[in-house]
Amino acid sequence: MGVDAGAKVQQHFEQLAVQFTDAVCANNGSALAALFDPQGVYDDAFYGEFVGREAIGNMLADLWYRDGCDFRWQMYDCLSNGSLAYARYRFSYTSLHPRAKGERIVTEGSAQFKLREGKVMQYREHWEGTAILSMLKVGGEQMVSVARKQAQRLLADPGLADHLGP
Repeated sequence: MGVDAGAKVQQHFEQLAVQFTDAVCANNGSALAALFDPQGVYDDAFYGEFVGREAIGNMLADLWYRDGCDFRWQMYDCLSNGSLAYARYRFSYTSLHPRAKGERIVTEGSAQFKLREGKVMQYREHWEGTAILSMLKVGGEQMVSVARKQAQRLLADPGLADHLGP
């Protein structure tokens, strides 16, 4: 890929990242879903996996905006080769959950985008989960349960096979 082509790929991803976060912060599920391939996957570290534009679009109103408001999301340090892209992010919202109602919840994380023909095929994220759960006043056995689910998900990744055996 030449310098000009690489710069265009990078610029396209930076624009996609802005459209992505703007759609979430505006509670615009249709705009978010339109960034995805029709069979695209949004793998949310908090709520789970959503497959297809309809499920991705509904996720915002049904879950995110049920549990929070005043979302802010900033992606930075964006890198892309056209088929795979990464960004670091800062994310915050005001909790609507009874346990932490009115509390400002903040995290930092990283996002991975698998792209095809300019559309998102898969979005995955990694963030400071225990910090968020602490801010949401989740503790005790519920915190352990969440940690167990995260561990099970990690251990189910076939890419870890070499790390799990002798």
